[in-house]
Amino acid sequence: MVARLSNRWSLMSETEKQRYIPALDGWRGMAILLVLAGHFGGDRYLAGLGSAGVDLFFVLSGRLMADILFVRNVPLGAFFFRRFSRVYPTLLIFVSVSAAVFSLTPLAPGVVGVLSALSFTVNYVITESGTFIPIFDHIWSLCVEEHSYVLLGLFAFCFVARIAGLLGFLFWRSVLPRWPSAPCNTMFTDRIHSPFSGRRM
Repeated sequence: MVARLSNRWSLMSETEKQRYIPALDGWRGMAILLVLAGHFGGDRYLAGLGSAGVDLFFVLSGRLMADILFVRNVPLGAFFFRRFSRVYPTLLIFVSVSAAVFSLTPLAPGVVGVLSALSFTVNYVITESGTFIPIFDHIWSLCVEEHSYVLLGLFAFCFVARIAGLLGFLFWRSVLPRWPSAPCNTMFTDRIHSPFSGRRM
């Protein structure tokens, strides 16, 4: 299965090269500048400068993920495999090394900090506890992005299932009644329930 997903990943990479939009790099660069400006004092003169950069990152990421799921119709398995393989190995190394280096300092994240970072729940822990997690608090934006991947994937799954159900309903309403073998057709359709109602059709 991993080999199959890897093959799909290669196909996705080729497709991305063909659909590359250089102008989006300019928007990414602007988002980076906004975040850096906010961190280095820009928020003192223009409130929300850094947050605007983060929001722009979210918009660009959402646009890319929606394009992958709804325009290119990439299978969900390949989509999640690629997201996971791109993010999690690096995150695991970063969290492990950081936790080890700062374990004996006041910045030690603790067990809760490590687990929340590895489970993409830092934003929830920060919100519920009201305190930041040392050295891992910036992972909140990554958590939000990963959550959006899951929501978009679920939305894509429900969207495809809804379309399939609609096509099946249209087929049932338009094609089956016209079958030449009326007795068999009647017996068959008598056992079918409409997908949009609970009564027997």
